[in-house]
Amino acid sequence: MKILMIAPQPFFEPRGTPISAYQRLHGLSSLNYEVDLVTYHIGNDVKMQGLTIHRIPNVPFIKSIDIGPSWAK
Repeated sequence: MKILMIAPQPFFEPRGTPISAYQRLHGLSSLNYEVDLVTYHIGNDVKMQGLTIHRIPNVPFIKSIDIGPSWAK
């Protein structure tokens, strides 16, 4: 089965919601699902069976996104 997952935060960053998304992706991977993840242009790539990361184009002047509410999000 193929799944499209949208992560409205930098992926991967070692903090709250990205860790939660990583755990969900890991679970889906262990069940042999193929997942396309769409996320921000910011973050670290992770290698996981069945995972393809699609990043949005770079947004001018946004090089990092702070934890919590922000205008950058």
